[in-house]
Amino acid sequence: MPAKKLFYSSIIILFLLCGLFFYTYNHTESTFLYYVLISFVTFLYHLLIRFFLGGIGNLLTIKLPNLNSFLFKKHSWEDSFYKKIKLKKWKHKQLTFDPSAFDFNIHSLQEIKHSMVKSEVVHILCIIGSFSSIFFCYITGWNHLCIFLITALFASLFDLSLVFTQRYNRFRIERYELMKENVAWSYWTHPHMQASAGGSTVTGDTTA
Repeated sequence: MPAKKLFYSSIIILFLLCGLFFYTYNHTESTFLYYVLISFVTFLYHLLIRFFLGGIGNLLTIKLPNLNSFLFKKHSWEDSFYKKIKLKKWKHKQLTFDPSAFDFNIHSLQEIKHSMVKSEVVHILCIIGSFSSIFFCYITGWNHLCIFLITALFASLFDLSLVFTQRYNRFRIERYELMKENVAWSYWTHPHMQASAGGSTVTGDTTA
């Protein structure tokens, strides 16, 4: 099932489950059903807030931000960290909300980079937003903190893995762009390269 369809289907199912357990709890006042109800409401909240924060993230990144800023630039620890967690081996198994946004057949490299930055910002906002569920304790009581904290941690770890994936893929595109620039620069500044190419322009894949 596509991630977008799964997302919306999950919201509908959780709404129905919350309604069912709310009705059942009101008629039984079972402590077990009460905790189940709180858990489902919390899961639903995490999905709904991601829908809301996704819209905010898209608004914040209508224009491509400065990729040399601290938030978006590559840091020295990242390459070794991604190798340690073996990101390359499992990143392709992650769900993608809109795969067409990252399709090389219909988008330029710049457009795909922009989509990656949008996704990164959205998931960073979701990490922060996940912990807002802790404020439910003011309604249910602080004895339920464990439920809200555990669900927030799992939700934020899920989003964090997606942030890592978007950064990893974006840095690969940036390396490819830099390599193409270096090849083009070498071609035009070294006459012997032009002669060996028979005066033709460089249009082929430089990764071979």
